[in-house]
Amino acid sequence: MLIEGKEEKLPLDVTWLTRRSLPESIRFTDASVGGNKRVSGRMDLLIFPNGRIDPLTVHFKDGNNNILAVAVESVTGAIRTSDERMDPPLNQPIPERIRVLLKPTTTGGLTPAAVGIKF
Repeated sequence: MLIEGKEEKLPLDVTWLTRRSLPESIRFTDASVGGNKRVSGRMDLLIFPNGRIDPLTVHFKDGNNNILAVAVESVTGAIRTSDERMDPPLNQPIPERIRVLLKPTTTGGLTPAAVGIKF
């Protein structure tokens, strides 16, 4: 969903509207966004207009109990993968010189987009 003010709107790009399913043998085991961790339900991930994203760690498991961990770094968007569990990094303070760059602009009325992750 795209959030504008207090309203949720569907994205205009068809790519974001298309639901995708995991193969039968692959399952989510848990997801962590920021300091919140869930093993079931829905979790929202905020993607800001300036490119910043909430820190995300997702773990998948297949029928043979093989693990795939995917982590997205908040500021750079760097993606790490592993065949072992990865704990989300501890929140470290953002230096003031960088914090200024992360503030969303009010130009054009853009606000963060929330992506719902269901598992």
